Amino acid sequence: MKPRYALSHNLVFVSCLCIMVSLVGCAIQSTSTPTPLATAAPDTATAIGRIILGYGDHSPVSNLPLWLGKESHGLPTTYTNANGEFILTGLPIGHVIDVVDDHLAFQFNVTSSGINDVGTFEYPLIHP
Repeated sequence: MKPRYALSHNLVFVSCLCIMVSLVGCAIQSTSTPTPLATAAPDTATAIGRIILGYGDHSPVSNLPLWLGKESHGLPTTYTNANGEFILTGLPIGHVIDVVDDHLAFQFNVTSSGINDVGTFEYPLIHP
């Protein structure tokens, strides 16, 4: 028969292990990919990309609102996550897509269905 203190040590160990697993799970979830505001329709494509600061800084631009079209109006289509990554869904295949923010505009071509990695775009430094 095990002494009573050995059982309590095992219980403490298991409790600590459970807490560590839940903390690691939270940390993994906080760095996940961005969530688009709309879901993809059939026969459309998804674009993923990243926005970083320009002029040599290259740190990610987080929580940046992005709109589809040539000007920003209404609700944003998506936001960048903490790593500067964005997802745009429901894009028509074979079209040039315009994306804007108040200080940034870029285009990319949707070449195929599924996920299109459109690369990294530099965000201009407004106040050097």
